[in-house]
Amino acid sequence: MQREIRDSRIREVASGIFSVAVLVNLHYPPGSFDLGGFRWTPFLAQFGVVAGYQISWAIYVSDYSRCLLPHVTVRKTFYWTYFGSAHGGVWLMTLGALLAAWAGKDLETIRSINAAGDTVFSGFGAIVLLFAALGLVSVTALNMYGGSLTLISGIDSFTRVRPTVGVRLVTLGLTAALSVVGALAATSHFLQNFNNFLLLVLYLFIPWTSVNLMDYYVVRRGHYAIAEIFNPRGIYGRWGLHGIVAYLVGSAEAEATALEQAAHERREP
Repeated sequence: MQREIRDSRIREVASGIFSVAVLVNLHYPPGSFDLGGFRWTPFLAQFGVVAGYQISWAIYVSDYSRCLLPHVTVRKTFYWTYFGSAHGGVWLMTLGALLAAWAGKDLETIRSINAAGDTVFSGFGAIVLLFAALGLVSVTALNMYGGSLTLISGIDSFTRVRPTVGVRLVTLGLTAALSVVGALAATSHFLQNFNNFLLLVLYLFIPWTSVNLMDYYVVRRGHYAIAEIFNPRGIYGRWGLHGIVAYLVGSAEAEATALEQAAHERREP
């Protein structure tokens, strides 16, 4: 654990130096930050992508919070989780926007990061890319874990599953295989496909998050009988019909909004 914290701090220092270099050393073309050409449609589309990215981390809140001490409040859990993920997202997205403004049409992610890093000293760009790759390994492992839990939970909703080591390995393997197939299929137009994926997550997760928040804060007033959640014959039952209906209605509304936005973009010159 201590080694992981130390390695994380080293990566943070390197990322901080790289961020300063991007702000100070790079020369941006005239008009790069001119707001005269601002348009609401692409701004809101990008805002939707950012919101989808942020909401996609909501499923990990339960994983983090189950390891906390009993005296840690819900408010602190929410704020530390939200601002932690938001800080990292805003930081890297801002760096990406700055690199795109600097490189223009010649933007190529790996090459641009390497060139920007080398403005500190020759070879620093490679160091930044190495640390970024190590960070991706840890995030990928976390996502594989999350996918495994989701598959096991989904199957357990229909038939009882004992999460043995073998079951976890099978679901991890299936999650990895699906991820590899999706990544290979999206490689040729990665940014566009990744953008579409985040929008899909947004349309699916906004109703899901809304149902969860309303159920917790309005319906249950912040109180759950934890043991009853795992009891199909308990007070909550196997299926929450009201929540399912609310989710389906919200999903239909999100889909209608997506279709309207797509039609608007086709009409726009």
